[in-house]
Amino acid sequence: MKNKFAKWKPYIFLAVLLASLVPLVWLGRYNYPTGDDYYYGTEAHLVWQQTGSIPQAISAACAGVAKSYQIWQGTYSALFLMYLAPNAFSNTAYHLVTFVILLLLCGSIFYLLRSLVCHFLPGTCGEWITISSVFSFLCIQTVAFQSDSFYWYNGSMYYTGFFAVTLFFLGTLLRYLYNGKKILMLPLLLFAIFLGGGNYVSLLPCMLFVVTVTFLLLLQRNKKTYVCGITSAVLLLSFAVSAMAPGNQVRQDGMWKIPAWKAIAKCLLQGVRYTFAWTGLWW
Repeated sequence: MKNKFAKWKPYIFLAVLLASLVPLVWLGRYNYPTGDDYYYGTEAHLVWQQTGSIPQAISAACAGVAKSYQIWQGTYSALFLMYLAPNAFSNTAYHLVTFVILLLLCGSIFYLLRSLVCHFLPGTCGEWITISSVFSFLCIQTVAFQSDSFYWYNGSMYYTGFFAVTLFFLGTLLRYLYNGKKILMLPLLLFAIFLGGGNYVSLLPCMLFVVTVTFLLLLQRNKKTYVCGITSAVLLLSFAVSAMAPGNQVRQDGMWKIPAWKAIAKCLLQGVRYTFAWTGLWW
């Protein structure tokens, strides 16, 4: 009996995860755009209505990115996705937001843990499915703000979506560290360019991790230092393109000014506060 349970345990956990996703995806049928979805999606929507051309809608989104880069913020890849919101094409397309976000999140967790569990620990395929299912379930069920995380396109894609892409990037990096296949350099560089234009919450820890891995490989004189070094450089350069946007300065001028060290200290303190708040231990 025990052996039978061990055999079916991974699939039981996976089934529980999939069953828990059904009501969330079902509620997505009643999902409609709000707030920034309208602001960012307007230009592409107008072009789509006038021309019915996807390339021209994409062109309008690119023009929006260039504009916001100068007057508001430098997160270029995030801005592109914001300007190309699903409601730019139809409100019906917006119903798919929850499905896409949950697919990205669960897919990225399974992808990352595949390398970690099966290659580096190493564990079995069943253990990978079990651990990934549990992690995915907890990530979804313990989220503080479900509406912002899974239903609101502008917010969910900017944070949950980019978090998922970060996990895909790290999963690809682990695969390269395991098998050393240089063909993985292309997706690593594409991920680096994309993440460099995303939110800093996901980007900054990712940069620290990749640079640290590169440094450790360099100390060991490992041949994989070359690919990891180029990936680190592209990630840092992409971040610089985002951080040096004129729009960041324009936006900062309208806010309070504090020294960099104080801003970092406040962020760390707020991170601790959020940790206590989300675990029910708010002081």
